Amino acid sequence: MRRGAGRPARGHPRAMAVAVVLALTVFLPGGSIAGQVDRAASGVAGAVYGALAGVYITTGIYVTKARYGSYIFSLRDLLRVRPETVPVVVSPLALSILGATEPERLGRAALYGGVAFVTGAVVGFGIGHLLGDHEETRWAGGIIGSAVGLLAGTLVGALQDPHGPEDPGSAITLAIPIGIGGGR
Repeated sequence: MRRGAGRPARGHPRAMAVAVVLALTVFLPGGSIAGQVDRAASGVAGAVYGALAGVYITTGIYVTKARYGSYIFSLRDLLRVRPETVPVVVSPLALSILGATEPERLGRAALYGGVAFVTGAVVGFGIGHLLGDHEETRWAGGIIGSAVGLLAGTLVGALQDPHGPEDPGSAITLAIPIGIGGGR
C-alpha cells in the first residue's frame, strides 16, 4: 500500500491562493473576457509582489529584533503565527485585490515601493555606519531601512489616487498679499 493512500488529496497552498485570486477576479463586475484576463493577470502580479514584499518586510522585522537580542532558533519559530509574520499573509492578499480591482494603483505601489526600497537601504546603511563600526550593524541598517522604505512606499503608492484631482490647479490655493494698504 502506498504512503498516504486513503487520505484526501490536498492542493499546494500557493496554487490554492492563485486559484482564489483568479476566481475572485472572474466574479468582479467588468467588461469583456480580455478585461477579465487582464484583471486576473494584475491580481496574480499583485499577489507575487505582495508575497515578495511581505517576506522582505518580515525579514526586516526579524533583523530588527535580532539587533535587540531576540533571535530565531528554529524553523518552527518562523512558521508560527505571530505578529511578525502578518506581512507574509496580508501583503499578497491585499495587493492581489488591489491589482485585480485597480491595476494603476498596483503599478504606482510597485514603483513607489521600489524607489523607497533603494532609498531606505542607502539611508539605513548610512545610519548603521554611524551607529556602529561592525559590518553587521551596517548591513542590518540597510535591511531595516529598505524594509521600512518598501512598506512606506508601497502604502503611499497604493493609497494615492492615480487620477489625481479633477483640476490640479485648484488642489491648493494660496493667497499672498502684495500691496501695502493704507491711506497715505
